[in-house]
Amino acid sequence: MVHRTMSPALEAAVERARLEAQSTGELLRGPEGSAESPFDATEREIIASWHSSGGYERAVAEFVDRDPDIATQ
Repeated sequence: MVHRTMSPALEAAVERARLEAQSTGELLRGPEGSAESPFDATEREIIASWHSSGGYERAVAEFVDRDPDIATQ
């Protein structure tokens, strides 16, 4: 998995924009509390296996092949 990073200048610009949006009420508050998976352990294992086997990527590729416009959304 590739982890993208921002340059310091871009990171500063993003933070300034975030603060401005927050001060004008345009930025909603973040979620409170922790997120919980709707899947049980068995379901999470099945999903992880599907992802690690490449099945997820193949399904996405097939979906995009049927509707190329979705690739840009």
